[in-house]
Amino acid sequence: MHPAAELQPFEEHVWTDLVGLVTRLPAVLDTCLQRQSGLTHFEYRVLSVLAHQHEQRMQLTELAAQTDSSLSRLSHVLSKLEQRRWIRRERSPKGRGYHAILTLDGHQIFAAASHGYVRLARLLVFDEVNDRQLPSLRHHLQKLRDCVEAVAVS
Repeated sequence: MHPAAELQPFEEHVWTDLVGLVTRLPAVLDTCLQRQSGLTHFEYRVLSVLAHQHEQRMQLTELAAQTDSSLSRLSHVLSKLEQRRWIRRERSPKGRGYHAILTLDGHQIFAAASHGYVRLARLLVFDEVNDRQLPSLRHHLQKLRDCVEAVAVS
């Protein structure tokens, strides 16, 4: 292990590449999705998570966790999606908290946006990484995400 005070030259290149990617990727996703479907990437993620749930509903705290969001940020976006009639909020049947529910209009918007989103994912990742490399990429991404989560909660 190297001293914590400095990175080796190749480590510096790898770190700079990684920081550049995680900084640039959200803006590229937002720009492309907004151009294609009028959605931000976060709005798309919210619709996507709901679309893949049984009865297309989820408790807000769980939805925030699934979208890597705070409840405050999620609530702000849900208000925008409610105004567009793409989701609605209902009190939980058990009386604790609220659920977000994808509407038919919201599902149609999600389905239409999905085609462009999948093309974008292919362009940015799957056309650049071959099938033999994908398991390794996934493994390393999961390790990095786990490390970030561990630091975030410490």
